[in-house]
Amino acid sequence: MTAIDAFGWQDAAACAGFPLDLFFGPEGEQQHEKPGREAAAKKVCACCMVRAACLDDAVANGIRFGVFGGTSEDERQALRDNFRRRMRAAETRRAS
Repeated sequence: MTAIDAFGWQDAAACAGFPLDLFFGPEGEQQHEKPGREAAAKKVCACCMVRAACLDDAVANGIRFGVFGGTSEDERQALRDNFRRRMRAAETRRAS
């Protein structure tokens, strides 16, 4: 059993100790500020050894807000939409 298994992936996350408003837009954030904040958060995610687990958790649990696993809210929504399209296409092929 690894340390990640024993303590949970969150304990091994690179973002631990960073301010939450880096990953979640602070109150009053202007639209033009969001891309820069998200890029800074994604830089933290880029070197994280549990990035995949974080992304899997965010997608599986429908987390809509914030940067998780190196993805923004819109990017995770696109992943979910793409997955649903592929599932529908596979069901259609099976039914044919």
